[in-house]
Amino acid sequence: IRLWAKSTLIDHSTWSYQRIERSSGWDVGNLWIGSNAKLRDGTILFGGTRGLQMVKPEDYRPEPPTDRLVITHSEVDSQAVAPSQRNPLVLQPETKTFSVEFSSLAFADSSDRSYQYMLEGYDDGWISTDSRNRRATYSKLGPGEYTLKIRSFEDLGTSASALRTVAIHQLPDWYQTLWFRVLVSLLVVYVLYQLFRWQVARLEGQKRALDALVEQRTENIRQLGQAGQDIAATLNLNEVLHSTYRHVGEFMDATVYVMGLVNESSGLIEGVVHYEQEQRAEDIDRLLDDKRSPAAWCVRNKKPLIISDFENPPSELKALELIQRQQKVLSAVFYPLVFNERVLGFISLQSFQKAAYSANELEMLKTITSYAAVAIENARSHLRLNHAKAELEQISVTDQLTGLKNRRFLESLMPTEVHRLKRLVREGSSERLGLLMVDADHFKRVNDELGHEAGDQVLIQFAGVLRAACRDMDWVVRFGGEEFLILARVDSAELLLTLAERIRVSVEGFSFQLDGGESLKKTCSIGITQFPFAASTFDAVSWEECIRLADTALYRSKNSGRNQWNAVFAKDESDPRSSYLRIVDDLEESVRSQLAAVFSSSQ
Repeated sequence: IRLWAKSTLIDHSTWSYQRIERSSGWDVGNLWIGSNAKLRDGTILFGGTRGLQMVKPEDYRPEPPTDRLVITHSEVDSQAVAPSQRNPLVLQPETKTFSVEFSSLAFADSSDRSYQYMLEGYDDGWISTDSRNRRATYSKLGPGEYTLKIRSFEDLGTSASALRTVAIHQLPDWYQTLWFRVLVSLLVVYVLYQLFRWQVARLEGQKRALDALVEQRTENIRQLGQAGQDIAATLNLNEVLHSTYRHVGEFMDATVYVMGLVNESSGLIEGVVHYEQEQRAEDIDRLLDDKRSPAAWCVRNKKPLIISDFENPPSELKALELIQRQQKVLSAVFYPLVFNERVLGFISLQSFQKAAYSANELEMLKTITSYAAVAIENARSHLRLNHAKAELEQISVTDQLTGLKNRRFLESLMPTEVHRLKRLVREGSSERLGLLMVDADHFKRVNDELGHEAGDQVLIQFAGVLRAACRDMDWVVRFGGEEFLILARVDSAELLLTLAERIRVSVEGFSFQLDGGESLKKTCSIGITQFPFAASTFDAVSWEECIRLADTALYRSKNSGRNQWNAVFAKDESDPRSSYLRIVDDLEESVRSQLAAVFSSSQ
């Protein structure tokens, strides 16, 4: 079964398709939509902008794949090479490029024919091209054997109709051969021997000097690259500063090495690194507007200051002074640390010799200062980012009204605290985490009678009273509204009850001051329990459920007249989960049935 869809023939038996182009007799322009018909004799008609196309399906035969691939032209370094004479194609060591042109010999129109080629041993995959660009070009191959594979396609989606291979042999260059290495060794011996017998000609001397200079510059570039990597490898500012000093000392005379960073807020150039004869010296700050300081001059003018002889300085630099030392500095350089047109500071090298720094060394110092400026700015940005991150983290876990920790802090703290307690209990420790739920009595009256602003003032002062009454090691958390949760590490219930009484007495005796000179007296109610609920297991009752139990004890304090604390502890630990559920459901019944022990300041 074959399906004719306009100019495309689909063969159902092979699930392949073929486009019929103008070269095969199809030439009716753009087809009109719905303009097709089939005659009684099977002829199919298609109407288009150029006329009527008649197709006799039974007479149509697809063109047989009679094509084959041939190499039509080869070039080596733009010189033509006959393909038949170069199989394999041997490339000399000095060969820069070679090209192979190819074509498919077929009777059908080749304008839609596509090609792919791949150089095995060089390319990772096939490279596609079309009939307008039938050329494969390669340059600077490494020594070895390669195979150039070329294949052609009659139509999109069909398999390759032809394949051609060309062997390529790239000969090694002279310096890649064993004999060359041996020859070089012998030549070095010969040259050394001849140096004792003949003078080197002037031209050869210049050549050697130039080679040495190139080699030196190459080595300098390598060393500078390594220095740049080391300096930029850390975001720790102190490590950046001392890494810079270490690498500068590798390249040039750093008898005296000074580095300073600008503090724009104070108007100072703060000394951060100072070495004299490889010994750490005292850092010295400089005023940014000091007219006699070479470092300040360098920073203000954003350009290097090079002094080859301090005994005879240029007239415009005679007013500048260096720090007095036991041995007189005779030459110095000051380079600004510039990042995005902004001066971060300076680096200074000072020597006890005149003209101690060559032009090459100054270029290297310039490069290192560029690396250092970027690294210093990155380190400062990282430090600012860490500070901002820490501030955001602190804000996220801090109650904005009272300055106490909030419930988010509690949720981040407790997994770590639970893990710590489990380890201590396994080691036999009696330490527990006390949970005290504190509520300001009749706080709603403050908001209703005096306003929310007065209520906020009371909460702020209430938080201060709690902080003062608790130990430094305790956590005070604003749990919500006028409720506060205190977490205290204790090794006995007595300490927990003592802390609760201290809090109750502190609140009762405090005078809350409001705007306008008015003062209030307040009391608080406290509910107490501890985590773990039962010493035998941590898993039966979670820390969140223990907070709920402290809340239950708090309501007992409120229902018993306020201004008191009530503590609830497990008494029967045979089934901690069941005991907990019964206690929070009916505390008084649990006390009567000996499931819970309750202690109260009102008793």
